[in-house]
This record gives sequence, C-alpha cells and structure tokens, in this order.
Amino acid sequence: KNLKSFFTLVGLTEELTLTAQMLGTAFPWLNKTMEGTKTRCSLPHKNSSPDNNHCIKNERTDGKPGILTTHWDLPDHPDEKTRKAIEAHNQLDLRVYEAAVQ
Repeated sequence: KNLKSFFTLVGLTEELTLTAQMLGTAFPWLNKTMEGTKTRCSLPHKNSSPDNNHCIKNERTDGKPGILTTHWDLPDHPDEKTRKAIEAHNQLDLRVYEAAVQ
C-alpha cells in the first residue's frame, strides 16, 4: 500500500535502463539529456565486489599500531547457509521488492 501511496517511483536494478527512463520522466532534471543542451549524463552502474573488501585482518609487521586489512576473493554466489542468513536480515527489503515487481 505504501509503495502505491507514498512513492513517486520504485525502480529495480535488474531493470536499470527502464528505471533510468522512468526517473527522467518523473523528474525531468534526472533525464539523460535535457532540451536546449548537448550535455549528456549517464546513470553509473557497477554491480561487483569492491576492489578491497577488507575481509582479511592481519597483524601489522611494520611496528605501527593497528591491524591491516586485505581483500578476500568472494565466490560469485553465497553458499546456502550464507544465503539464508542474508535473506533473514533483509526481510523488509525482500517484501518491498516483491511488492514492486507485482
């Protein structure tokens, strides 16, 4: 009910191109182009793990205080236990998503 009553637009990342078009229609200042200008704006999209997720913590060996963090390559998809933990902590997001795709 709130999605229909209180939000001007709900977009989905899997429909990013359509979402960008709808944003431009609902909010003309967010359009890729505006009448009377040659300036072109694009909606950045990066759906990947960060270059350094800081998941591995190591004691410093240089004598300085603190801990160093380095990157840990993560699998493309989580295992079943991890997926269930993510879903459990994101129930509200999942409900909003389900309402948005209806």
